[in-house]
Amino acid sequence: MSENTFYSLLKKSAESYPDSTAILYDTYAITYAGLFRDCCKKAIYFRQFDRKRIALIGPASYRWIVNFFGAIMAGKDVVLLDSFLASAERHILLDKVRPDYILSYTMQYILADSDGLTIENVSHDEENCDESDFDASVSEGNILFFTSGTSELAKAVVLTSANLNFSTSLVSSKIACSSSDRVLSVLPPNHVFGLIYSILWPLSCGACVCISRGIKHISFDTIYYNPSILPVFPALLEGYIRFNSMNAELKTIIVGESKCSDRIISELEDDGYNVYSVYGLTAASGGIAVSSKATDHKLVPYDGITISIADDDEIFIKSAGIMQCYDNDEAQTKEVISNGFLHSGDLGYLDDEGHLIITGSKKNILALPNGEKINCLEVEEFFNANDSIDESAIGILHGSCTIWISTTDEKFGDEQAQRMVDSYNKTKCVSRHINHYIIVNAPLPRDRYGHLDRWALAKESSSRD
Repeated sequence: MSENTFYSLLKKSAESYPDSTAILYDTYAITYAGLFRDCCKKAIYFRQFDRKRIALIGPASYRWIVNFFGAIMAGKDVVLLDSFLASAERHILLDKVRPDYILSYTMQYILADSDGLTIENVSHDEENCDESDFDASVSEGNILFFTSGTSELAKAVVLTSANLNFSTSLVSSKIACSSSDRVLSVLPPNHVFGLIYSILWPLSCGACVCISRGIKHISFDTIYYNPSILPVFPALLEGYIRFNSMNAELKTIIVGESKCSDRIISELEDDGYNVYSVYGLTAASGGIAVSSKATDHKLVPYDGITISIADDDEIFIKSAGIMQCYDNDEAQTKEVISNGFLHSGDLGYLDDEGHLIITGSKKNILALPNGEKINCLEVEEFFNANDSIDESAIGILHGSCTIWISTTDEKFGDEQAQRMVDSYNKTKCVSRHINHYIIVNAPLPRDRYGHLDRWALAKESSSRD
């Protein structure tokens, strides 16, 4: 049995910290020995089903974690989906990956077929399974993450437990975590950042994973659980600060998915917190580079990551965390992986000291401060379809999702712009809404290659405020 599997991770932690609390949800606690036992039982249960692919839909919870590990240990491929997706958006993604089974929190995680109907004539009780019967020689299944939000353009990235364990080990090499730590798990587990930093990494270190009690309690989970480590999105971090929810025991804050304000990081460090900003990609299993006060807030590639800069400044990445492929899309896979290097779609350079400096992006994916990702082309095509609009660009201004509208039509004003924003927002879940618009009576900026320069646009607008 490979040492680079989820089974090995759980087994090692169960042997090293058998009686320590692995998962804490409200008042419910489960030890590392108990977690390992439950995951083995769940894997044995899943092996009674012949087909391969399971869609897992739900927020982080103990049952989600056991189903996740159990299915993969059983050799099933697991597709991770956002539990807050609108029904129409969810069906688009399900049609892409065509799961054989569905596990959803709305169905109490009772296994259903691809139509959402409970499977008849099988036992749904894994309590009768004996964990000692688990066969660890069976190859583990893959994990599928979606990359660019919830459109027809979204692609399913195929990762392995070895990929994710590699990235988990990278985190441990740069950020301290031990069996005495409590890590608050408030991030969606269908994101690589949330899965690694909130679940896999702490479990590999023997820490206690404290599961958020839900949206209405999210601002107070820090006070309730008293975590020492807090992985967050920038928008979530700002919320904790605004509600004065930083508990006394909190020492380490890890920010990912999008850039956090330099001012906020500086203020937190002045207050004594260790703040880490991480740069990662789903297709690289999340682990690429990290910055902190010790690195003068410059990104330092993790050990084991090889970075090359292409002639057009695109960042290429090689590591043991690089995805296997895009699901059922060989052509797209060959476009982004060549000679073992992943084409990141981001632009940048390595300075003389080996720091990774990111200067922009050639891909059309925008990371929002709340951790969501949207496809820029899809948004801009919606606005560009209006005859009064010459061109548009989506970006982030002062932490809010903003659409810039370039027009020479004197009749196009605030009323028309707001109507278009409202029309667009009606088709999307709240976390992907456009918050502001800016009307520009001039062409939008472009880089030296003629591409729309969204970074420069936001920078110019910010400097004028």
